[in-house]
Amino acid sequence: MTTKEFLNEHVEFVFDDFFATQQWCSLNGTELSVNYYTDITYQQKYIIKYFSAYFCEYYEMYEKFFKDFDGDSVNILSIGCGSGIDCYALNRVLIDNNLDITVSYVGLDYVDWSYRPTFNWATFKQGCISSLAASDLNNVNLLVFPKSLTELSYEQRCDFAALLANNNKEKHLYFINTYVTNYPVEYTHVDGIEQFVTISRILEKDSLKPQTNPYQYFYKTKYNEWLGRSYRFFSIPDKVVPIVSKLQSLCVNKGNQSECATCEINFYPVLKANYLAFNLVKFEREV
Repeated sequence: MTTKEFLNEHVEFVFDDFFATQQWCSLNGTELSVNYYTDITYQQKYIIKYFSAYFCEYYEMYEKFFKDFDGDSVNILSIGCGSGIDCYALNRVLIDNNLDITVSYVGLDYVDWSYRPTFNWATFKQGCISSLAASDLNNVNLLVFPKSLTELSYEQRCDFAALLANNNKEKHLYFINTYVTNYPVEYTHVDGIEQFVTISRILEKDSLKPQTNPYQYFYKTKYNEWLGRSYRFFSIPDKVVPIVSKLQSLCVNKGNQSECATCEINFYPVLKANYLAFNLVKFEREV
């Protein structure tokens, strides 16, 4: 199976579940946010809307990481991992690049999501960043923040950075950060960078010096064009857009409830790169 085939198959699988139940009314008038992800309908919508697009930036950053990392084993901690999009991307990078490396991946999220991968090297734990202990961080090589930095308070970021600095003694420490945006060309429209810099400054006080600029981020210059122009494997099943863009007209409850007059359940998957902003930051411990 190619990566493109995987993307198409995975999104189609979730979409088929979403369409079969037709329990869409709970989506009306509410934006996707962490407070609603215990509802599987919201999880399904998130995956249908974002999975293929976000997969692309994780894939690119994992490829970049492995080009620099020279170990024969790697310990990865993903904070706010959701359904494990970055874990799926990691797996495809390992396959596509024929990488012979031992991987241990731990995904942490406040919500126990459905549709997560079941790789034997991946474990998922329910909790928040404040639930991490020293033992969770002492051997980590790579930390991933998948669009999750904006959900962390200043105190949480400071406490986490201090715990990491005090307990992780690896020579090199990497971060894959993906940021929240809808217009990546403008720095002021990219959210999460300042939050990461809070963490970076505390690590620097413990002799961990960034080898790449924590303020830097990458985006696609063709951010307003179809993602397939930037990523050859990008794919959305053909049947998805025509249906999710007109859910209201297909709803079995159409016209039967007072909320139907203001129904806003239609949506579109992300097909362009305007939601993508990301970075790989490497720290080196000074002796």
